[in-house]
Amino acid sequence: RIASLDEVAGSALDAKPSSGLATGRYAIRLNGGPACKWWRATTRKLVPGPCSKPVWSQIPTGSPWSTSVNGLAVSGSYDLFVEFRDRAGNSAAARRHFRVTS
Repeated sequence: RIASLDEVAGSALDAKPSSGLATGRYAIRLNGGPACKWWRATTRKLVPGPCSKPVWSQIPTGSPWSTSVNGLAVSGSYDLFVEFRDRAGNSAAARRHFRVTS
C-alpha cells in the first residue's frame, strides 16, 4: 500500500538479435465502480473512458527507465499496464496491481 504514486520505473530490453526499443507507454486504471477511470498524468486527474481503451502516457525507451505520474493520491485499487514495442514491431506487456491509501 502506498499513500501517493509519484513515479513508475522498470527496465526493458529487446531480445537478441535486437532491433532496438521504439516506444514505451503506461496506463493506470482505477478498479471498481460501474465504469472504468484512467489516470491522466498531464492533468493529474482520473478520467472516465472505455475499459478497452487505456489512456496511455509515454515511457522513455532506455533501460532502466522511470517516469513521473504526477502524484496519484486518490485512494483505491489500481492496475498499472506497461507496454514496449521494438523497431521490428514486436511488443511485450505487463500488468501490476497496487493500492493507494491516502
